[in-house]
Amino acid sequence: MLILAVVFTINSCKQAPKKVVSKKDSLAKEWGKTIQGNFSTQSQTVFDSTKITAFISRYPDFKNYEPDLRNFYLKRKFAYAWFEKDTLIEQAGNLSNRIINLQNEGVYKPAPYQKQLDSLLNTLTTGKKQVDVNLELMLTAEYFVFSKLA
Repeated sequence: MLILAVVFTINSCKQAPKKVVSKKDSLAKEWGKTIQGNFSTQSQTVFDSTKITAFISRYPDFKNYEPDLRNFYLKRKFAYAWFEKDTLIEQAGNLSNRIINLQNEGVYKPAPYQKQLDSLLNTLTTGKKQVDVNLELMLTAEYFVFSKLA
């Protein structure tokens, strides 16, 4: 009986420890799936490229992201990415919720202009359907910020 107990103990010690996937890791993976690359495919509604310069002047904390904004919209021929048929796409809401709730996900550095993003979204939802270039650029700039923070 003693020999059997010793053999069992030795064999159980040789087993590789199970890899434990933390809940935070699995949530982060799922969290990242809802936004990445899910932009509007429309190409009819466009804006003037000079709007980016005006946007950066108004929101200077996004200055480091100006090249990203320009390249992103140049590839899209300045077509709106967050609007489809004059309505915000679902991913815009997902992104804004994540930006506003970064601390709940363990990211403690806040994204810039969270209040302004919220205000732009509320203005749009209380008004009539129409595209808003400032909201469009704010969402895209926050998308680039989010990709660096998360």
